[in-house]
Amino acid sequence: MPCVSTAATVILVRHAEVVQGPKDPPLSAQGQTRAKLLTSMLRDAHLSAVFVSDFLRTQQTAQPVADLFHISPRKFSGADIHSQIKALRQLGSGTALVVGHSNTIPAIISGLGGPDVQIADTAFDNLFILTITPSATSLLRLHYGSGAPSPAAPGMPNAAMLNRRSYVMQVDFVKSGGFVGIMRNVHGTITFGDGQGEVSSGNEYHRQLTPEETSQLRADVDPGELARFADEIKARTARSADLDHYQITVTTDDSKSQTFDFNTSGASNELNGLPSGAVNFVRWLRQESKSILAQRGTAK
Repeated sequence: MPCVSTAATVILVRHAEVVQGPKDPPLSAQGQTRAKLLTSMLRDAHLSAVFVSDFLRTQQTAQPVADLFHISPRKFSGADIHSQIKALRQLGSGTALVVGHSNTIPAIISGLGGPDVQIADTAFDNLFILTITPSATSLLRLHYGSGAPSPAAPGMPNAAMLNRRSYVMQVDFVKSGGFVGIMRNVHGTITFGDGQGEVSSGNEYHRQLTPEETSQLRADVDPGELARFADEIKARTARSADLDHYQITVTTDDSKSQTFDFNTSGASNELNGLPSGAVNFVRWLRQESKSILAQRGTAK
């Protein structure tokens, strides 16, 4: 893979706000305003390339900027992160704009040598400037426009209502299957309360979560996202064998519980494009399960 010989600059943003409902939604009025603001901010950026995904929301966010610089955006499949990274590494000393999604932008930054970043599902104001030289990669994270979540569609509950209705108090999880069988099965419980969290498994494993970890897990464990994730991952892994099986039960403060079952190897090609919070949670579960198994192996 060729490397840049001089400094290249990559500006990365998530698509702007969208209307609620359609499978491939267009930008909302708020999103259109943000796209115009992005164009104003980048008017002196001397862009040489614009990258978008195959979804309408990224194309509509990028189009005003592309029109300003008379550039035809290059369209990539949202799941084809490798091709985007390869194309960006071939920029030379140019400057490119990448408009992607809350899960693809972090993956591209990481693939270009930048640090791990996360974008909340309700955040549309992040702007990343990645500078790539032969010796180092640096990242500057900025915000533009309003950071407030877009308003709910008519008849839909807003975020505050959803949080009050479905405040996650406990998550029970079972990870089983795979090549190595029952000896590697893990059953654990995550408990939240008063801004704190802990995870335990039987009598041999107990860990207090950091405040940052607690906050992130609470954001990631969304029953709606997990339901979408479970449905979509089942279609992707229907013909695969020897996968890990997950059973996740989420209990909220209204004493209601929902259980989600699915199989996955955890490979990126299975998880790309799925709800980012659920993907983050599954990856956290995989790592935590390894820690539980390691503790089990040393328990007397």
